[in-house]
Amino acid sequence: MAFQLSSVIQFFKPVSDRQIHCVLLPGLDGSGHFFAPFVETLPSFVIPHIISYPSDDCGDYDQVLEFVKPLLPTDRDYFILAESFSGPAALQIGLQRPEGLKGIILAASFCSSPLSQTQQMLALNSLNLLHFPIPSAVFNRVLCNGQDLDLARQINDVVRQLSTEVLIGRVQAAVQIDLTDQLDKLALPTLAVFAENDRLLGSHAPDLVAQYVNDVDLVYCDGPHCLLQSNPEAVVEEIVPFLKQYAVA
Repeated sequence: MAFQLSSVIQFFKPVSDRQIHCVLLPGLDGSGHFFAPFVETLPSFVIPHIISYPSDDCGDYDQVLEFVKPLLPTDRDYFILAESFSGPAALQIGLQRPEGLKGIILAASFCSSPLSQTQQMLALNSLNLLHFPIPSAVFNRVLCNGQDLDLARQINDVVRQLSTEVLIGRVQAAVQIDLTDQLDKLALPTLAVFAENDRLLGSHAPDLVAQYVNDVDLVYCDGPHCLLQSNPEAVVEEIVPFLKQYAVA
């Protein structure tokens, strides 16, 4: 094996000087567009790789995994940060333990539907309503706690570009997902960052993550469900130590 002095020098660099690669999986809209405030806040040594889902595909988690896995790095170590809808996909990838994956970060996300059985039934019976336009005020109230109508309008504009079948499929998948019987096999460090005032997920989602995800640290940041957009500085402050710790593990 050829001796690579550059590799040795890279290894002994301080972690803060070495590049840390992080794959970003988007929320329900799938666009990746709304990572912008978070990406702009990251320190320069964290290299984001945004994966955007097709607007006419990835209507359930099997399709998301089929789309994402070929796009994951194969020549470097990396982390996955998954926002909201994509959390279960990241955990399923983690269960498969692809080479190079060092850890998972859940951002305002979940490992199992945070809805009760009654709530799930009501949600599934209401899916036909998604055939009709959703007022931006609804997105603002649920995702932004009524504090950012402009962001809510942007989200609504992107969601309206999804095919109705894909939108319904993603909502149905999120409502029905349950990974709790698999997560005892997860052997990767996990950081779960939750919003303190999350009207969409409530308090049940963190409870399930704490109960079922192995080797997980839970932290809370002030903000609504759209946490990466409303308070990216606080999220970055929480995730950077996690990235540094496990980048060299």
